[in-house]
Amino acid sequence: MLQESYSCMNFSDTELASLVEQSLTKLRELNVPAIPMNYHVLFEHIACVNTALSNVMRVYLDSKHHLDQDTMRSLFDTYIAPTFRDHNVMSAADLDKVISQTMGIIDMGRNSATELAGEVSEVASSLGSAASGAANISGAVSRLAAAARDAIARAQVAEQELAANRDETRKIRERFEAASRAALTDGLTNIANRKHFDQKIRQLAAQAMETGDPLAIAMIDIDHFKKFNDTHGHQLGDSVIKLVARKLATECRPTDFPARYGGEEFALAMPKTREDAAFSVADRVRQSLAGKTLKKRGTGEPIGAVTISSGVSVYEFGEPIDRFIERADKALYQAKQAGRNCVKLAN
Repeated sequence: MLQESYSCMNFSDTELASLVEQSLTKLRELNVPAIPMNYHVLFEHIACVNTALSNVMRVYLDSKHHLDQDTMRSLFDTYIAPTFRDHNVMSAADLDKVISQTMGIIDMGRNSATELAGEVSEVASSLGSAASGAANISGAVSRLAAAARDAIARAQVAEQELAANRDETRKIRERFEAASRAALTDGLTNIANRKHFDQKIRQLAAQAMETGDPLAIAMIDIDHFKKFNDTHGHQLGDSVIKLVARKLATECRPTDFPARYGGEEFALAMPKTREDAAFSVADRVRQSLAGKTLKKRGTGEPIGAVTISSGVSVYEFGEPIDRFIERADKALYQAKQAGRNCVKLAN
């Protein structure tokens, strides 16, 4: 299996054996579980066949960062898995293409059979007018024409069945894509959920280390949210959460990644963003909400203002993602302690 996977890299058996041993040794040195995913990451780094991956790995190793399983998974998903998906897996779209090509072949065959039937019928007609000694020939040719017509009918049935299969394949692909989106989307707000954010921030951190670009996050919490729920009910509480999600999605930049982190807490990933710019984005979201006063639907009775507090941190290359988020959370806590409705930067 390994020989097949890397045969295109032109390693000799001796070189390949050495790379395998080096990869396994490195796994042990780093105290990383020797599972296939982790092995692939170390092998491609040591073999120098994945430049982007190696650039990030060097940053991790030079910083003495502990490569935990989440980090290894992120490296695999970002730098190795896309290659597998691109080259080794037949997707539903690929299957659609194959079926369409097959239908084209059948259509060509049907057209050829139609032409053959016409030609054979003409021959049969001409032979029928010949001497009676040609009767047997005429009969044989007539049977050939009937067989050709039967073949056309069978080709048409097969074409219909393949068309139905293609439609079913398309439906399966659409259901799969919808399920994939649903698994990564918060049902209440329709923005990314915690699972999606966790995946995205690890990918962005790996890319930031590869390119040297900054990466910032803001952890955001709705102020006095419990008061809305306790006083006016969970339905209004849900409306407040949806309002904040809409403002977060509309006020951030196209390159930013907003998510509902849990309950009344949100997260905003900001790639290629330095501290001052990240502060500005978070504060713009805060200001867009600060001037809004909620009213009861139907009566128009004022309920109160919705405000948020935010904590912003900038990624320190090589640091664990949990620490990156924790620093933003601590800044968020400082914003709460400072009276809420403000943005604080991590120390």
